[in-house]
Amino acid sequence: MTTPDPRVAPVPGAAPDLGAAPVAGAASNPCTAPDPGVAVDELLADGSVLLDVLFSRTLMGVAVFDRNLVLRTCNETWARFVERHGVVSAADVVPGRGIFDYFPGTEPKILPAAAAVLAGETRWYDAVPHDRRDGSTSYWDLMFVPLWKDGEVIGVVDVSIDATGRYQAERELRHSERRFQFIRTEAEAELARRDAILEAVRFAAHRFLESHTTSWRTHIGEVMARLGQAAAVSRVYIFENFEDAAGTQRCSQSHEWVATGIEAQIDNPELQAFTYAEIDFTEPADAMTAGAVVASRVAEMGPARAVLEAQGIVSIVLVPIFVQDRWWGFMGFDECVRERNWPTAEIDALRAAASTLSAAIHRQYAEDLLREQQELLAKRVSALSAIAASLRVNQTLADTMDVIAECVVAATSAVASTAYVLEPDTGDPRVAAAGLPEGYRAGLEQCWRDDPSITSSVAFLSDELCVWHHAVRHGLANPRLGPLHEHLRRVDWDTVVFVPLGSDGRRVGSVNAYYPRDLEPTPDELAFLRAVADQAAVAVENARLLAEAQSKAGLEERQRLARELHDSVSQALYGIALGARTARSLAEHSPEKLAEPLDYVLSLADAGMTEMRSLIFALRPESLATEGLVAALEKQVAVLRTRHGITVRAGLGTEPAVPLAVKEALYRIGQEALHNTVRHAHARHVEVRLSAGVDEVVLEVGDDGIGFDPRPARPGHLGLQSMRERATAH
Repeated sequence: MTTPDPRVAPVPGAAPDLGAAPVAGAASNPCTAPDPGVAVDELLADGSVLLDVLFSRTLMGVAVFDRNLVLRTCNETWARFVERHGVVSAADVVPGRGIFDYFPGTEPKILPAAAAVLAGETRWYDAVPHDRRDGSTSYWDLMFVPLWKDGEVIGVVDVSIDATGRYQAERELRHSERRFQFIRTEAEAELARRDAILEAVRFAAHRFLESHTTSWRTHIGEVMARLGQAAAVSRVYIFENFEDAAGTQRCSQSHEWVATGIEAQIDNPELQAFTYAEIDFTEPADAMTAGAVVASRVAEMGPARAVLEAQGIVSIVLVPIFVQDRWWGFMGFDECVRERNWPTAEIDALRAAASTLSAAIHRQYAEDLLREQQELLAKRVSALSAIAASLRVNQTLADTMDVIAECVVAATSAVASTAYVLEPDTGDPRVAAAGLPEGYRAGLEQCWRDDPSITSSVAFLSDELCVWHHAVRHGLANPRLGPLHEHLRRVDWDTVVFVPLGSDGRRVGSVNAYYPRDLEPTPDELAFLRAVADQAAVAVENARLLAEAQSKAGLEERQRLARELHDSVSQALYGIALGARTARSLAEHSPEKLAEPLDYVLSLADAGMTEMRSLIFALRPESLATEGLVAALEKQVAVLRTRHGITVRAGLGTEPAVPLAVKEALYRIGQEALHNTVRHAHARHVEVRLSAGVDEVVLEVGDDGIGFDPRPARPGHLGLQSMRERATAH
């Protein structure tokens, strides 16, 4: 199915009634097809397995409407969207009801947008507010896409994505910027009344605010220099809190500015990765945790005095920095030359400096989070699209499983992935891998060869997703995994997530993701892995169905050849034998009458040879490479004329310049069509035409038979289906 791409630019924050002109000739309803639902249902049925998986697992709300805006299908997310924002419950969201049954009174908004989509456009509306029935508001990205079939729009696909989280993140970002701007404005307002410290604060605010694409760390050195010079201090520095692997809070100095002649402390190992208790700094740390500024002469600081005097500090101000209501760290100001009292105005100005830095850090966190969410969403959509694209009839299961393993690594925080499928006949596993060290896959296969019962492990027994912690330790302790021990000692992962694959009620394998030490997969990632496993299960089922179909098609082809041998060649041989006996009898008694039976024998021999050539060609299609498609079709036409007495008009033209695979597909399609003409159509006249253009080859077979309706399914009859599959494969 080929569709144009009339996508228009997104309309941020707009409702779906933005200037969408109705389709010419459309009045109150843009939909004019007499029964558009039939075409939509047929199109949906063609991809029902994949659509079911995508509908049931995607976090997006998806609904499909026909041209009359009557619902044909939707997923649970879209039904819940209606329940929260429409007038019916999710249980009442069923195919056959119009969109205005769910959202009455929205015609002025929806009809213009629908008209544009039915005219071939794609409409996107960004973060549209919707009032929930409980009085709250959510925000949704809405996309209305034309549903194409045979070059015509037959319906509308509504994709609704809950953008509430993103909108709130953007609002938080805007809030942070407003807060940041407020701090800057306040600093500038006091510029005339305050000293040079506030000028430095203003400078800091200016630097951080203009850094839309760079980190606050890019400007922090310059900002600290301005603050240090303005406050006339010896040092300005930043300490950042963090948690170590054991969950213990520690702190390290990350940035520093020092005045001329003052010894720097940035390389002091005692100021890296310490706990506050280790340096007797618990009391100042407790005060800053509570949000207080610590401003004092060092001689008055109790147990903390020792570590500060060792650095030559005589007076100090420590201003806590909070980010997202968490004590992030602190900014410090040292006086190493003389003792100093810190006026309230200076402390307030230094607090403003720390608040400015806090706002800059907060904004970067919000920007980083938003960017990560967007990148992650793009990766996962791309991964699912790649997997869906691999579910083709002519794509091997092994290739599809390779794509799945690669997509898991690309779209999650896992560092490696494997996909296992058990062969239905032998029970041997087929392995696809991505991100594993060289030789690991071979080691896995050796484990299975040494001990086939290993397939009864957690990777295959569990019916539910399983998270296996300390996998390396457990693997090294398992003697059955001996071929893997060498590799396990040098991997950088230690947690494995097993997601089972089910097909036809059986466990047939698993999709596995390998996570680094101390990194837990998030619930969001686990949901994504389940969606990937569902698509892998579809690939396994497709492979099984394809194998069954090919086996059945091969059996039917052998049966057809047997019938043709019986109906044509064997009868010709019987006639030759009968004519030969007659000629032999006449040779003894009436030799002058030999001509007639001999002519009969010769005609039967010619017909038999024609039949045999056709059957041999059917069994050995490689002859296409030497004799060509036109010659092959001429043999089929000759059989039709000779065996069945049908008048055939053939216009086959010159040999088309196409690959051998395309020629074989065309030959098989023509062979099946001529076979159907004889077996089902009962035709007396047949026309076969073959023509080649610049980028296409057309094979037409027509007859004057009884005809048939191609729409209904015919269980047990694979002819039309095989012809369609051969045509679409090329």
